Amino acid sequence: MDPLSSSKEEILTTNPPFIFELRSDKVHLNGTHEPFSCVYDFCRSLENFCTKFDIDIELGWKNLLVNCSSHNSDRLTWIYLNLERYVQQLSWKQVMRRLMHRFDNPDRVKLLKTALQQYRYDPHDTSKTVDCFNRNFYLCIDEL
Repeated sequence: MDPLSSSKEEILTTNPPFIFELRSDKVHLNGTHEPFSCVYDFCRSLENFCTKFDIDIELGWKNLLVNCSSHNSDRLTWIYLNLERYVQQLSWKQVMRRLMHRFDNPDRVKLLKTALQQYRYDPHDTSKTVDCFNRNFYLCIDEL
């Protein structure tokens, strides 16, 4: 048996070093990790965890979500009812959108849209390149 594949399997069956806990939950369960400010931050942390351990998030998102959400029965139930039956059909980006739609603060989306409407590139500002501006603009759009 390949030792790398067995370590990946172990990682998929263990908890990441954080849980799916938001500041809006108003419950701080994990003493080693601050609650996430939004669902997008949690999803990015999960992606970084997968990248670090060379896990394909498209294949492992269900197990990782269940492991990160096991402390919250309401959230875990929602994941089982709304995501688990679609494991083969949903991409990670689609799962992210559904999580953000269900659990994120609706005011956050309004704030992001307002920020995007006011986002302007100043060609006279030499501190930011067009490439940097485009990258930052894309990151804001990606959070929606």
